[in-house]
Amino acid sequence: MLSTKKFIKLTQVIPITGLSRATIYNYVNAGIFPQYVKVG
Repeated sequence: MLSTKKFIKLTQVIPITGLSRATIYNYVNAGIFPQYVKVG
């Protein structure tokens, strides 16, 4: 089975996860959430 990576914006992650922007930033810094990828 092939897996594909999909990048979504932070504004899309918030309603999907139900987490606040600050919580997501904290999770990224703690290694719980994936690091940001700058596109463009």
